[in-house]
This record gives sequence, C-alpha cells and structure tokens, in this order.
Amino acid sequence: MSQSVPQITRERMAQALNSVYAKRDFQMMLTVMTHAQTCKKCSKRFLESLKEAKDHLESELR
Repeated sequence: MSQSVPQITRERMAQALNSVYAKRDFQMMLTVMTHAQTCKKCSKRFLESLKEAKDHLESELR
C-alpha cells in the first residue's frame, strides 16, 4: 500500500518554523544559509541538502 504525503499547509509550516525558532535552530540555519551563499565549496552541498530536506520536512509534518 502506498501512503499519500499530506500537503504542506500554512498551519503546518508555521508549526515547523515556530519549533525551530524556539530551539534557536532558526538562527543557525540563517548562519549556514549566509555562508553557503558566499562559499563556492559549500553552496553545492547546501543546495543538495535543501533538496533532501524537502522529503524530510514532508515526513515530519505527517
């Protein structure tokens, strides 16, 4: 049987963002994003990670 992946709603996205902000993970993410934009070596891996994260985020929001 295949499980359908729920849609990412505004409410679910807000919950996820509130959670990472409360844990101060949001500040770390901004630091990483800023670095990845200016470092050729890291930017490729960062973009690959974002693609992988999409699947993980959908799983977390189930």
